[in-house]
Amino acid sequence: MTGDYESKGFARVRVKGTLFSADTSYIRMENEMTAFMNQDEDRPWAARAECRGEDPSVFFPGTDDDPSIGLAICARCPVRQECLDYAIEARERYGIWGGTTERQRRRMARRIA
Repeated sequence: MTGDYESKGFARVRVKGTLFSADTSYIRMENEMTAFMNQDEDRPWAARAECRGEDPSVFFPGTDDDPSIGLAICARCPVRQECLDYAIEARERYGIWGGTTERQRRRMARRIA
């Protein structure tokens, strides 16, 4: 049965004897954001990002969730433009990046194209 879940983007995880199903795309997005928040040689500016140390789920609100907390953190970020440039170049489809939501970045991309 685990294979069925994995093929549909879900994974089964056992925690202290309880079996949970998790949406692997959401887990992957949070893992990518966590990795992104760690500086590397391609993104030295990430060390100064306001999102460092924040809960990654703030930047991946659900469809019905309010993105204002993540957007407020980005609004005071000294590297917001660098982050936005990264998100556009990497074609980040999910989450809040550089003070923009997925929808805002799609609109930007359409205007550029």
